Amino acid sequence: MPIVELLEYMRTLLERWTKEKLLKAKGTFTYLGFKFNKELDDNRTLSHKLRVRASTYYIHTVLDGVRHYILDELPCPHALATLRHSDESFEQYCSPYYTRANLLRTYEIPVNPLPDESKWNVPQHITEEVVKPLKGGKRQPGRPQKKDTKHMMK
Repeated sequence: MPIVELLEYMRTLLERWTKEKLLKAKGTFTYLGFKFNKELDDNRTLSHKLRVRASTYYIHTVLDGVRHYILDELPCPHALATLRHSDESFEQYCSPYYTRANLLRTYEIPVNPLPDESKWNVPQHITEEVVKPLKGGKRQPGRPQKKDTKHMMK
């Protein structure tokens, strides 16, 4: 049963990835997860090159030549420049999805190992079922020939 081996391989791979990501999240001591904190730091560095003019308390013009950035779940350099100009914290402008707390919750669910196959409780109708290969033979190698569409339209 090679499919069982494939599924077990995928389960152990998922188990390893989950463990690695959980350990990485536990080792992060910033408000955001490591990867997202790095992206925010990069954006913060870029934001220092931008100039901000305040029109009102909530409306700002960020001057960056002809460049523009898309604002997503983490503040872009333009937003960070505005926050720095207003002397505000960036945390309330980041999606909670990227916080360390949410990353820990994401990876706290364990990927449980399977018991030995001899301990499986498989219903009898499943064990008796025979799966046969598909009919139709093997496809020939190479590119399929084009069908003559003129004859098909008649």
